[in-house]
Amino acid sequence: GAYFSFNASFMAPRKSAVREAFRQIPAERILIETDAPAMSPPAEHWHASAGEPMAHNHPINLICAYQALAEIRRTTPDDLASEIWHNHRQFIGCAFVT
Repeated sequence: GAYFSFNASFMAPRKSAVREAFRQIPAERILIETDAPAMSPPAEHWHASAGEPMAHNHPINLICAYQALAEIRRTTPDDLASEIWHNHRQFIGCAFVT
């Protein structure tokens, strides 16, 4: 019943084992986050709208997290977003109107 949350800091070169784990986790058990203001993505994954890469993360880097995880899981960001939305609804246990 556990969920696993991905953030773009896992794109750091030393996090290859974490990326491999997220490739193998069942799709229905994945969530996504920025973990802002901590755990910034590597500079090459920093979202341009967040300004210059710096020590503090920015919520817009959620876009980077979706792009990175979609690449890892060999899917599109849009398909991943649909899966994550469903997982979020299941995790929170709320009935959202769509």
